[in-house]
Amino acid sequence: IFGIAGIACVLFSLFLTLGGGIGALNIMAGGTIAATVAFLLLLRYLPTSKLWHRLTLKDAQKNDRGYTSSVDLSALADKEGIVLTFLRPAGTVDIDGMVYDVVSEGRFVEPGARIRVLSVNGNRIVVRAIEELK
Repeated sequence: IFGIAGIACVLFSLFLTLGGGIGALNIMAGGTIAATVAFLLLLRYLPTSKLWHRLTLKDAQKNDRGYTSSVDLSALADKEGIVLTFLRPAGTVDIDGMVYDVVSEGRFVEPGARIRVLSVNGNRIVVRAIEELK
């Protein structure tokens, strides 16, 4: 509702700026028609123009060419590992010989401490020190 009211106010102020009356309506109608024609021409001819091909990406990122979106880390749930850097609360841990960026449950954890993965949401791995689990 506010957006429509805003557009109406802008159009009315443009109408008043142009002097009002039939002349202002003719100018606004001509501008609207010209903008519509320009938009339709761009829609028709821009995708096949050289400029468009220079501005857009031609190649798709496909799995068979080595592109991947994200790795499924859900298998790490309930696994244990060793802290490599201070977790305050973010840091790195070693789980099964692989290094992961993790977040502790808000507690400071020192390097060398054993941790357990509590949850995995996307690429966010939440851990807790094993001593705190007891």
